[in-house]
Amino acid sequence: MQEERLKILEMLKDGAINVEDSIKLMETLKSMEAQRSKELDEEDEREPNFIWVEKNLGRKNTKVFNQISDIVETITENVTKGINDTIIHVDRFEGDGFAKSEEFIFTANVDEVLKSMRLKGKNGSIVVKNHDKDSIELRGEYRPKWGIEPNFKMVSKKGSVKLDYDYNAVRSLSLRVLVPDVLIKELDLDTRNGSIALENLKPKTVYAKSSNGDISAKNTESDLFVFDTSNSPIALEDVKVVKAKLSTKNSPIKIEKVLATEIQARTSNSRISVESLEPIEKEVMLEAQTKNSGINVELDGLAVKFRASTDPGKVIAAGDFIYSENSKSFIKGESPNYGDAQKRANLNLSTSNANIKIEA
Repeated sequence: MQEERLKILEMLKDGAINVEDSIKLMETLKSMEAQRSKELDEEDEREPNFIWVEKNLGRKNTKVFNQISDIVETITENVTKGINDTIIHVDRFEGDGFAKSEEFIFTANVDEVLKSMRLKGKNGSIVVKNHDKDSIELRGEYRPKWGIEPNFKMVSKKGSVKLDYDYNAVRSLSLRVLVPDVLIKELDLDTRNGSIALENLKPKTVYAKSSNGDISAKNTESDLFVFDTSNSPIALEDVKVVKAKLSTKNSPIKIEKVLATEIQARTSNSRISVESLEPIEKEVMLEAQTKNSGINVELDGLAVKFRASTDPGKVIAAGDFIYSENSKSFIKGESPNYGDAQKRANLNLSTSNANIKIEA
């Protein structure tokens, strides 16, 4: 009901209503919001084993007038200064100097595997890590907008949980989450202008989306990664993943000490580097695509089959290979023992205006 609040303040500013009328209207809106919140709570199909406990840690810095009643009190106290001066005074609460951060914590004991957890941040980071407790702990830090309550709550429904709040009520929201080992089948993480980091986890699938924020996974096992960002890097380190789809632009992708079956890595105007990639079973397939920057693949102890192209640029293959095609900008070849190898890598690499280097 943000628009209604703003409308009331505009009417007060224009002289269409007086201060007493504005207070009554604000109180009516507040009552309607409380009723709607109660109805939504009654509609939630909460799992019996979820008991979410919220702790509001309060403001970390200067107090901000978030409640409409506080704003109306300010208007009332300053009414003698004139309506126009009062409205200008209230508007200043939107300035960065006043909107300091607040914190909250949700915790819940969980004794069974969850279908999914969905978290959405804003202009802030999301970090999900493992801990040795049988509980989920979610800590949020946010900067509110004046006069609007985010109304954070954890919603549990049919084995899935998500953080629910008024997205338009916050300037920024960062999340830190601790979860037990092998607890969540699917993680769905979304933010903008902030990073996403996974560490020591074993979810079945992970969907991570950001913009202008890096995405990383370390010491994590999964069947599927779908990582999508822009203008920021993507990094996998000490990871075991059956299939990974990695997409960014204007930033590098780094793959280091990874066990996988299939990896798709796509960026632009930046490098793709691969070090120590091995198959989970017999073969790992790597498709790497960029432009205006190089691709570097270093594989130790694997038989390799590859197709590499760049224009203009050079393809440099260091190793014992049999070539079916071999030119300056396009090479197609494989290790002599590729067909019989117990562990092997199949590479499809392409770029432009830069070199490709393969070492095996």
